[in-house]
Amino acid sequence: MAFLEFIPLIAFFISYKLYDIYHATAVLMIATAVSILIIYLIQKTVSKSQLALLGVAIVMGGLTLAFQDKRFIMYKPSIVQWVMALVIIGSHAFNKPVLKLMLGKILNLPNKLWWKVSLVWGGYLIASGFLNIFIAQNMSEEAWINFKVFGNTAANITMILGTFIVLRKYLVLDDEEQQREQ
Repeated sequence: MAFLEFIPLIAFFISYKLYDIYHATAVLMIATAVSILIIYLIQKTVSKSQLALLGVAIVMGGLTLAFQDKRFIMYKPSIVQWVMALVIIGSHAFNKPVLKLMLGKILNLPNKLWWKVSLVWGGYLIASGFLNIFIAQNMSEEAWINFKVFGNTAANITMILGTFIVLRKYLVLDDEEQQREQ
């Protein structure tokens, strides 16, 4: 299922290479809607975060196309990352840590550690959002595209892997895996 969420990014990149950022923006909007539709058809449900991503893609993409101003689509990743950081950190105020809700079946962490993981991820997302803005404002359009598609994706994967490596002793193993571990 995770692959379906990469389809809009791949379609955006290919369209950019074939045409320009405005065509790529239209393709991104359509590909995001189609990938969410496919997810819905397979899972019979769509998460709030997926719907929010679609909404941001439609709004920022629509503004990009309406005003022929690429800054809207270039700032979209920052907006998404900052909102995610706010949700991850802010969810602790309601004693419903989002990361615990998402990962609680595979990670058995003490509540204090959920808070620390949320702060690390929130900080990472905030910094990543600012880096995106910096690159969008100070580098070429092509450099931003390459950062968005390759650099940011690689950084996210590294962050995910790093999180699981650091927290590996808290991984929840199924019964069969636990027996092999012993």
